[in-house]
Amino acid sequence: MVEINPALMGYLQARLERANLLARPDVDVRLICADLLAFPLAADYDIVICSLPFSNFPVDLVDGLLAQIIGHLKPGGVFSYVKYAGLGALKRWASSAAGREKIDRKQALFDAYAKTHLLERRLVVRNVPPSWVYYWRKPIPPATVHATATPSTTTQKDSHVIHA
Repeated sequence: MVEINPALMGYLQARLERANLLARPDVDVRLICADLLAFPLAADYDIVICSLPFSNFPVDLVDGLLAQIIGHLKPGGVFSYVKYAGLGALKRWASSAAGREKIDRKQALFDAYAKTHLLERRLVVRNVPPSWVYYWRKPIPPATVHATATPSTTTQKDSHVIHA
């Protein structure tokens, strides 16, 4: 788990300790207090679960974060993130021309990634506010598709997860 805010990292660590998740041999959780863009990730991951509020960040920061996350997914790995339903349209409507241009640039960035990575999206209406949960899959290079088509022997312990 990579978290830039030390106070939030402390809170998360305490919650995981109370739930006894950090001591379980079948759970591999590493807590890293760092800037995701500055931290040298040493592995590629099966899944990245991200709760960053991308709509609040400048497009250049979002571009760097997405490149880092997608760049460290294993082929076939999944990136999941949440986006409030309708918030983008509301922000765009309430923004100046310059603000709309920034929103449009950010949306174009997400659209470009989604063309090759979007697996599915689900609307969670019981969330307040309702949210879309997106799932992107990193493509598997054609040369390895047949090699990975056999039943998996991966165990839960073998999977790597990063929560950005």
